[in-house]
Amino acid sequence: MGVVVIHNSRRSIMVFVLSYALIIAFGLWISGLAVFDLLHGLLFLLLLIPFAIWQWLDRRPQVVLDDSGIGGVRVPGRYIAWSNIQGAYLRPLGKLEHLWLELSSLQRSAQTSLPAIPVRVNHLEVSSESLLDLVRQQLRKQTLEGMHGG
Repeated sequence: MGVVVIHNSRRSIMVFVLSYALIIAFGLWISGLAVFDLLHGLLFLLLLIPFAIWQWLDRRPQVVLDDSGIGGVRVPGRYIAWSNIQGAYLRPLGKLEHLWLELSSLQRSAQTSLPAIPVRVNHLEVSSESLLDLVRQQLRKQTLEGMHGG
């Protein structure tokens, strides 16, 4: 596989900001540009814009997959070896979809009591399904290597 480095999607972040700006503009248009609503809309945009700029400029690897494990900014603990992961699946956590990594019992007792840990997958350069496919591909490879002794 080599190394797969996944960053934030600048396009996705731009769509996110523009969609919220349109929602606010539509709400203001419906309310007849009431001063109270206008102030709330502007306040929300002022809070959203620094976050969006940070996400836009952040070029740190969000998820990194290599032959020995998965790591990156969005991976709790920053790195998990494939040998410590039993499976992976997509499920929402709140309203956001996450890639869940099922930990081996040894890894669970060492790092957390949770059976799986979430990796946030929104606003990445690849779809959540593509990331899941890459992870499962590595897990299958790891299983085959383990069965054949290396």
